[in-house]
Amino acid sequence: MCQLLCLVVLWPLFERVGGGLLSRPGRWGALYLVAVAGWVGRDALAPVSPPLLAALLLLLLLLRLPPFRGSAPASGPSDHRRPNG
Repeated sequence: MCQLLCLVVLWPLFERVGGGLLSRPGRWGALYLVAVAGWVGRDALAPVSPPLLAALLLLLLLLRLPPFRGSAPASGPSDHRRPNG
């Protein structure tokens, strides 16, 4: 079941990461290859499929976040002093 859910998560990842590289039929083909490979190795992949699903979901969430820009610099030079008043 987790391997099937991994395929569901892979589609938006393919769209996000491979945007211009893979056409829609190319994404379907890659997803098909991953599905066949998962079916062939289902006995070996069964123990690692829940952590793999969690990692794919985390990666999907991280890719959907806006880029971190840090704190905005204060206006004016950093050594600017206020006048005594």
